[in-house]
Amino acid sequence: SEPLQNIGTGGDISLTASGNITTADVGSYIGNGEIGYAGNITINSDNGEINTKEGRIISSGFGNVSNPSEGGDISLTASGDITTAYVGSFMEGGIGDGGNVTITSQNGQFSLKDNNILSFTTFASNKSGNIFITAESVSLDNAKLLAQTEGQGTAGSVSVKANQSISLVNGSQINASFDPFDFEYIYLKGSSANNITLEANSINLSGGSIVKTNTSGSADAGDVNINTQNLDINGGSEVQSLTSGTGKPGNITINYLNDKDSSSVSLNKGYIFSTIEPGAEPRANSTSDEVSKVSIDVGSLKLENNAQIQTLVRGVDSESGDLDPGNGNAGTIDINVSGAVTLNGADTTTDNLKTGIFSTLQQRTKGTGGDIEIKARSLSLNNGAKIDSSTAGQGNAGNVVVRAIDDVSLTGIDDVSLTDDNQTGIFSTAEAGAGGSAGSIDIDPKRITIEDGAEIKVDDSRELGDNNATAGNITLAGDRLTLDNGKITAETQAANGGNINLNVKDLFLLRNKSFVSATAGQEGTGGNVTIKAPNGFIASAPNENNDIQGNASKGNGGEVDIEAKGVYWLTPLSRDQLFEKLTESDIDPNIDENRTALKLNTNDITAISQQGTPQLDGSVELNTPDVDPANSITALPADVVDPSNQIDQGCAAFDEDTAS
Repeated sequence: SEPLQNIGTGGDISLTASGNITTADVGSYIGNGEIGYAGNITINSDNGEINTKEGRIISSGFGNVSNPSEGGDISLTASGDITTAYVGSFMEGGIGDGGNVTITSQNGQFSLKDNNILSFTTFASNKSGNIFITAESVSLDNAKLLAQTEGQGTAGSVSVKANQSISLVNGSQINASFDPFDFEYIYLKGSSANNITLEANSINLSGGSIVKTNTSGSADAGDVNINTQNLDINGGSEVQSLTSGTGKPGNITINYLNDKDSSSVSLNKGYIFSTIEPGAEPRANSTSDEVSKVSIDVGSLKLENNAQIQTLVRGVDSESGDLDPGNGNAGTIDINVSGAVTLNGADTTTDNLKTGIFSTLQQRTKGTGGDIEIKARSLSLNNGAKIDSSTAGQGNAGNVVVRAIDDVSLTGIDDVSLTDDNQTGIFSTAEAGAGGSAGSIDIDPKRITIEDGAEIKVDDSRELGDNNATAGNITLAGDRLTLDNGKITAETQAANGGNINLNVKDLFLLRNKSFVSATAGQEGTGGNVTIKAPNGFIASAPNENNDIQGNASKGNGGEVDIEAKGVYWLTPLSRDQLFEKLTESDIDPNIDENRTALKLNTNDITAISQQGTPQLDGSVELNTPDVDPANSITALPADVVDPSNQIDQGCAAFDEDTAS
């Protein structure tokens, strides 16, 4: 027969004093080979401080499938500061819960350095306990708060609330995780990695610190909820929710605490990630929400020095790898800011990480990309920063939507050698080898400025594809649109070109080699360019090589449709006219790559099939009722440089109070 095991209960421990309390080791636990409940530990200082940094506080239970057990609760309460070393409530084996760890400093600071606070279950079927910390301020220095389950149970929640500040430095961590360990990856309805909640007037993560929920099993990862007036994530620190199992990542929600307009989120080499890792395959509709979300609702948002907000389905390079690519839908990103959203790139363009907001499907993944939606008073991207929804996997990229009350400005790096990877812009991309299409971009502010090489672009780089497929569209609407060495492009390698729709109230101004292009490669049809400014003007300055085109490589050219009160210093060109001007400029039009107005110094509008026959050319339609057909666009005086001189100065488009 099997040897008998001792079954019992650890005793409760209670320490109470009106003044300060200092302890060494304090423990209530079931010894090795025994089964039972651990006792509770309570330490209470009515008017003083608690200091346990010279010892450990442990409550540990042990059970098996026949005999339930629980870890005991640990509670520390003081009116002043609380400083601890290692604190843990454990439950190992059987059926039972880990105990809660509750630390309350009513008027002081809680500090933890070079140690951990844990509520942990292993080989168990229930849940680990929760960790609750409340104080005036909370400081973690190379320290960890861990609520973890290794088994079939539920990880506990972690809640940290402070009236003033929460600080994580030097690689500190707050983690709620679920790992089934040796248990099968079956769906366990009661299993989950629970939530993390941080609440304080200011919250700082620095020195590679991490706040994370994760799952490697069938349970969903928990949510991360941050409520604060000022959140600062820097020095490689991150907030993350991820899955490497069949559960989905949790939601990441950052909200203002008291007053929205005065609240802020700043990421300086800081990161917010929602990730489906290689080998993971979240179940469809694993909870009531279909995809995970990253949501930010504050007064201002700033990203700089390679900082990122990203939802990602991580892939693998080849089929020969040890892991399958991640399969699932990338989460959505929803940013609602009452003030400014500012993205500043790093000083160097050689780093792998780029400052930006991304939703990404990597190589060989299956699923759909997440949508990115930004609502703000203004949006500014500079020095290589970007917003990008992309796919290199089998699903479509998500859409990008920007709603701004005032300005959207994109300022690039004035270097013609830069690729899109290093340039400022708003992108939706289908990379070569992808099985899905690029998404669409929709931007609606008061004023839009794109300058110094920056661009707005939908790009389908698939080399082999369905010619009936179409790239995403670009829609821009505003009072004024200015391109100053800026680009708006919808390009495809094999599919039909995407459409570009520009709706301008007052003025669309092109300067210094700017262009709008909806072009298609191979046999695809060129996209359509529609510019509507029925009460405004479209203008350029002479001989600056500003162009509007809806060309195709071998397929049908697209349509360019322009409506405005006036169009200045932009000339429609037919195929013959283009070839003639190329020849006059000593450019051989018999070379395929030369058959574009981009080769000319003049400002031109084209819709041709570059390698196809004239019958495949598209059309250019101008509706400009205020321009006398007898005095064509090209017949404006040669000495006119400022196109505003050709427009009634009383027009709002050039009113000095609103001119930019």
